[in-house]
Amino acid sequence: MAGNAELNDALQELLKASDLETVTERQILIQLRAKFGNEVVREHKAFLKAEIEKYLRALSLQPLNTPPAKRAKGAAPDDATEPEHQTSPSGAAAEAPTPSVKQSQESTQTVARVDGALDLGGKKRAEISSFKGMALLSLREFYEKDGVWLPGKRGISLTKPQVEALVAGAAKLNDALEAKDATVSIPISAK
Repeated sequence: MAGNAELNDALQELLKASDLETVTERQILIQLRAKFGNEVVREHKAFLKAEIEKYLRALSLQPLNTPPAKRAKGAAPDDATEPEHQTSPSGAAAEAPTPSVKQSQESTQTVARVDGALDLGGKKRAEISSFKGMALLSLREFYEKDGVWLPGKRGISLTKPQVEALVAGAAKLNDALEAKDATVSIPISAK
């Protein structure tokens, strides 16, 4: 039976050889099933999904104009060279080396960052992700499984125009929140 290390090696090879603009997580898992069998992949599915997410997150932290081959050279997400930080969503353990969300200097609130994500309290995080070449702001709840924090079903992903509409209406929403006025809304759907 294949272990995590052998599966991870095969997964890393597949990810590096794949066109990440078109390949899906499901297609990667199908290729792994062909190599290792359905039962092995099913037993390690949470681990594999976490490794795919970790690879994509590391890739998204690299400069956009750098080709993927050059990105992998300097900062390949390899478990052998990169220490693994298992943290809770509250960010108690370690901060990410290059956070994707900047905090203003005059802010008096301390915001914890975990793996490039912005901790929103409890199990909620905001992070930048990529899907089919589109950058998305993902607001999501996370859950812990086998010591690894994974994204849950509950959440929303917003495109850049939607984020801009939300930011433009943030003051109006904040005023309504303070006044406890539940009748205020702003449209953020793409037109």
